[in-house]
Amino acid sequence: MVYVTFGLMLAGNGFLYSVGTQYLPVSTVTLISASQLAFNAFFSYFLNSQRFTPFIINSLVLLTISSVLLVSHDNSSRIAGVSQAEYAAGFICTIFGTAAAGLLFSLQQLALRKLLKGQTFKVVLDLVIGQTLTASCVVLVGFFASGEWKWFNGEMEEYGLGKTSYLIVLI
Repeated sequence: MVYVTFGLMLAGNGFLYSVGTQYLPVSTVTLISASQLAFNAFFSYFLNSQRFTPFIINSLVLLTISSVLLVSHDNSSRIAGVSQAEYAAGFICTIFGTAAAGLLFSLQQLALRKLLKGQTFKVVLDLVIGQTLTASCVVLVGFFASGEWKWFNGEMEEYGLGKTSYLIVLI
């Protein structure tokens, strides 16, 4: 159940990021995603009793300052054809995706400590493989259920490096 739950969270997280990258410039998504460190620290503090050490505080301060500096010098504009509502949806989805990633990492740590009773290489590898296989199955079901598979061949044709390179990148 742990693997399935985390796999579902991972698939949902991927969906949130895909909505964000669909409606926001990559630079904006990247800047928002940089806040994942703050979410990691926040959730680890409450779920795993992680203390705020000077190193963590320093990282959070530097992250905040660098993000503010980058945002103030960001020259990117909106993606053509994206409405205000779509832009807002992309922004919100990216924030929730970033928060979900931070929550997932903290929950993984908690599960390794409390439920799976260990942090050996085998236990961690089982967790990663189990949740990734679950997420992959969910994404494949979504891919076929949404009907996006119909445009798959055309997308492969348009890929500049050819079909084989497209499949290798996808796999």
